[in-house]
Amino acid sequence: MSTPIPFWQPNTAYPAFSYIFDGVGNIQFTANGGVSGAVAPIWNSSILGSPPELSTIDGTVTWTFKGYGGRAFQLQRAQNSIGPYEEFLNDAVSYSRGSIDAGKFVLLDASGQLDSSMGGGGGGGGSTILLTAGQNILAFQVVYVGPDGNAYLASANNIVTLNVVGVAVTSASVGGTFIAQAMGAVNNSGFTFTAGERVYVGDGGALVQAIPGDAAYEFPIGTAENTTTLLVSLGLPIVLA
Repeated sequence: MSTPIPFWQPNTAYPAFSYIFDGVGNIQFTANGGVSGAVAPIWNSSILGSPPELSTIDGTVTWTFKGYGGRAFQLQRAQNSIGPYEEFLNDAVSYSRGSIDAGKFVLLDASGQLDSSMGGGGGGGGSTILLTAGQNILAFQVVYVGPDGNAYLASANNIVTLNVVGVAVTSASVGGTFIAQAMGAVNNSGFTFTAGERVYVGDGGALVQAIPGDAAYEFPIGTAENTTTLLVSLGLPIVLA
């Protein structure tokens, strides 16, 4: 499930395994929970290693710095870890709190505000990369980067293609360059997604919402905002075979 992270509040009881925005552009986490202080503490925003990590004392809560920027965590039930949830993804996105687009998935800047790069078009802001095609690439196909540094079509039935980097938003022939969306909105009137559902790597560069039966790996590409818009937010691959 997707869990929006709240901003820190004074004199608030936080349960164990809570995440917050600290108000100065960072994510903080508490393993044990507690009650926050009446005023905001001076937040630690450095990592010495993993572990140890630097912490912030806030009332009876001990917060640990987890990363920069406004982010949302994809959480799933823990199987063999301590606590009710474990991190699955970690992306520079969250949910809008605006009256017009409340609840929509949006890109945030380092202060937790709407990023100025959010926009429309085939690739809607976010993060794009320029790649060289190692084979013919069409717009709206999933690509990976091979050992030679060139981009090829990703295919869920071929474990060699696991190094997925994004979705092409322009086309290119062999040796040409094209743009791939690594994060943000991709709009295509030809998409027929089910809104709100995950989108995965299919076979032959396809974007699918049902993992192929012959898949060697599962790779979440993002979520369908509506039938024709994909919000690219690359997940963690799971090897199936």
